[in-house]
Amino acid sequence: MSQIKAAKAFAKMLTYTLGVDPYEFGLVPDEDGYVKIKELLKAVTEEEGWRHIREGHIKEVCLTVTPCPVEVMEKKIRAADRSRLALPRYEADVPGELYAVIRRRAWPRVHARGMAPTDDSLIRLATDKGFARRLGKRIDPDPVILTVHVPMAEDDGIVFQKAADHLYLAHELPAKALSGPGLPKADEPKKQTAKKKPKPQVQPAPGSVFPDPDDLSATPNKQKNGKKDKESWKENKKRFRREKGRFDNR
Repeated sequence: MSQIKAAKAFAKMLTYTLGVDPYEFGLVPDEDGYVKIKELLKAVTEEEGWRHIREGHIKEVCLTVTPCPVEVMEKKIRAADRSRLALPRYEADVPGELYAVIRRRAWPRVHARGMAPTDDSLIRLATDKGFARRLGKRIDPDPVILTVHVPMAEDDGIVFQKAADHLYLAHELPAKALSGPGLPKADEPKKQTAKKKPKPQVQPAPGSVFPDPDDLSATPNKQKNGKKDKESWKENKKRFRREKGRFDNR
């Protein structure tokens, strides 16, 4: 496939994904129709035939296809034509159980406080664990899949929006409406190393006297074997010569 044909094919993919049914891919546009580019790429590259797509391919579409089918603002993207984009609607008839996904490290906090996004995004809830796992892999290699007990959430005033047959949305979820795997065990405190007891000092027995090391004189160096005898022999030999010379002069 030529570069131009490839760009046109990807342009059609973007038009459908962003302007017709983003919910099919688990994407939720904001009120202005934008989604994050990195989220779009994660969703698109899950599809067979599009695993090679990178951000540069989006720029290539805008340079090749006229008019450009998308609008990019900083790190967000939306379809230029959003006339066919359906909006989520509040639904009274919601399945009894839905499935949410979170990062594994967030499970203890969510278990205690529930789910409440810090930004304006909505919580995505799948109707089956397979699609929930697909969404979870986008945020964590080993995500936690939580079961959302819808009646318990509704008792707390939570309302649900239906984005697609397989996808619902919520602004927040109370902790009591969530169930999941067992919580990880808290790290055990490190065992303190037992301090060694000081050895008891031995008290000298009555009448014992220990010499002061400072009073001990240094041990004299030993002379080498035969050195003293050798020096005495030399002195005797010299004395013998002197005596002999004295007698010879007489």
